[in-house]
Parts: sequence; C-alpha cells; structure tokens
Amino acid sequence: MPKAVSLYLIKTSLVVIIISLLTLKLKLLDQPIWLTALVIASVFGLVFPLFDEKFLYPLYVKKTQLKGVLSRSLIFLVVFIPLAVFIVTSSSSPLGIGFVFGFMVTTAVDLIANLSTPEKFQRLYLFQFARDFVLDEQRLIAFGFGFVSFLIVLLAVT
Repeated sequence: MPKAVSLYLIKTSLVVIIISLLTLKLKLLDQPIWLTALVIASVFGLVFPLFDEKFLYPLYVKKTQLKGVLSRSLIFLVVFIPLAVFIVTSSSSPLGIGFVFGFMVTTAVDLIANLSTPEKFQRLYLFQFARDFVLDEQRLIAFGFGFVSFLIVLLAVT
C-alpha cells in the first residue's frame, strides 16, 4: 500500500474515532443535523491542507514571497492552537469543532510522518525561518503539536 494512502487511512480513522467519542459523549444520535454537520466539517478539515496546497497556494504565491503553503507553516500552527482551544471549549458549532478536529489530526499525522526526511520537514513546515532546525527540534515540534492536538480532543470529549 502506498505511503500516501496509508496516511489518509490513518487520518480518517482517527477522525472517525474522535467523532464517535464526541457523539457518545454529547448523545448526538438524537440530533442527526448536528452529527451530519460535525462529519462534513471534519472531512473539510481533513482535506483543507490539500486544498490549500493545490488551489489557494498558487493564488497567494503570486502576491507574496512565500516559499511554502501557509497552512503548513509553524507560525500558522502556533496561532491555530489557541483558536482551536477557543472553538472547542466555547463554541457550540459542530462546523467549527469538526473542522478543528479534522485539521489538527491531518496536520499532526503529517508532521510525524515527515520526520523521516528532515530536509522535507524543513521545507514544508519551517520555511519561514532563516536557520535550519536540527532533527531533535523537528521531533519536538511534531510530537509537541501531536500532544497538544490530543489534549484538545480530550478537552472536547471529557
């Protein structure tokens, strides 16, 4: 099985597990519209990084000097974390919560999967920094974001 296919299976499986836990906790089986919105937003969160890379990046690269996809930059991810906490804890919107879960799972799995090639990790996620990060720093970034993503999911389902 190709690596890309197995990564998408992992991402999709994790999102399905999260949605299942959230459904049981919030007793959403009685609210099919809320559950449907949560699922649709999660799928959008799963494919958003790919959408950004294929469709949005060609638009904003013409106007800026960016060397990489904005939704993959470390600065964007650091800013996204407090926003994700706010959406999960304060919002009752299934669209926002689903998008956060889908995006964070996709990004965490991608970060960890790209650790095998430090040059690719540097090019994809750390392109806005002038210096090269060593492998230990890259591991800290990848596993740190994965851990924070896990904590945000726990925050929502407990």
